[in-house]
Formats: sequence, C-alpha cells, structure tokens
Amino acid sequence: MGEEQFIAKVSPAVNWPLSPVPQTGSLESRPDITAAMARVEQQHALARSAQADRYPSLTVAVEWLDNQGYSSSNVDATWQVALQAQLPVWDGGTRRKAVESARLGKRAAEHQLAALEESATAEVIAAEADWHSAQISHTAARLALQAAEETARIQADRFAAGRLSSADLVDAEAALARSRASVSSAIANWWRADNNWRLALGQTPADYQH
Repeated sequence: MGEEQFIAKVSPAVNWPLSPVPQTGSLESRPDITAAMARVEQQHALARSAQADRYPSLTVAVEWLDNQGYSSSNVDATWQVALQAQLPVWDGGTRRKAVESARLGKRAAEHQLAALEESATAEVIAAEADWHSAQISHTAARLALQAAEETARIQADRFAAGRLSSADLVDAEAALARSRASVSSAIANWWRADNNWRLALGQTPADYQH
C-alpha cells in the first residue's frame, strides 16, 4: 500500500448485531432439482406422445358456408362434414422403437432425478450439521471470552494493588485479545455455514450488512 504505518483502529466484532437462524425449505427450491423434475415431465410427455402414435386416430372437420347471390337477398347455406381415419398398419417397427426409446428416456430421467435428490439431501444434512457445529463453536468462544474478561479484570486489580508483575498483566491482556479474535472468527464461520445451508436448499445467501 506504500504506507509505513497502518494506524487505523480495528474493533473486533464481539457483539454481532444478528445471529443466523436455522433454515427451512425443501429440495424443490433448488434449481438443479427443478430442472431435473422438468426433464422427467418432458420425458413422460414424449412417452405418451409416442404411445399415442401407435393407436388409430379419427379427425372430424365441419365446414359451413353461407352463399348469397349478387341480385338476390336469398341466402343458401352449404355445409359439409369430413371424417378422416388413420390406422397404422405396418411401419417397419418405427413406432414401436419410438415408444421403447421414450420409455427408456423416461426411466433415465427418473433415475437421474432420484440420484440428484439423494445427493442434494446428503448435502443439506452435511450443511445443517456444519451449521450447528459452528453455533456450538461460537457459544464456546463467547464463554471463553467471558472467562478471559474476568481473568483480565482480576489481574488488573492485582496489578493495581502491586501484587502482580507487568508481564503477567500483559499475558492476561493478550489472552483477552485472542479470545475476542476467536469470537469474531467463530461468528464469521457461523455465517459461512449459514450461507452453505442456504445454498444447499437453493436459497439466496443472507446479507451480511445489518
């Protein structure tokens, strides 16, 4: 940075304004799960379409036409009904192969969805466990900080009374500084774990600015 000294004061985040809360949600909010479910629906539609092509089809068309002469107001109505039936007789096995291919595609999509759901479930479970571990670590760090603050207070009183050396007082203050740093690190890890849990559920990470 081109500076010989950095004199700005940095305050540890001992009293964090907001702590993470346990997450709720389902795997269906994950984009990859949603996409896999859409692929399954698509394959089901293709399978139904391929199967329908093997069945006979009937088309009905109705036409109505009003005819009016140039010099007469009489109107003659003309209508007709057309029926068209299609019956697949033999196509060399093309439709049968299309049906089988569609069924295989449907099964593959279903297996992919199941595998993805299992993987996502494991990811969510791991993220939730990491979140609770980070919460416990933060609680332990806060308790250690309280103990360090009490020790530093006692040592300061003893030093003021002339019953403690300056070296011991410095050690107590250093231990207090380390405890404060541990609390800051613990809350940062807790928010990181919260982000990972949110991402595992397909949610947007929390905003750190409160």
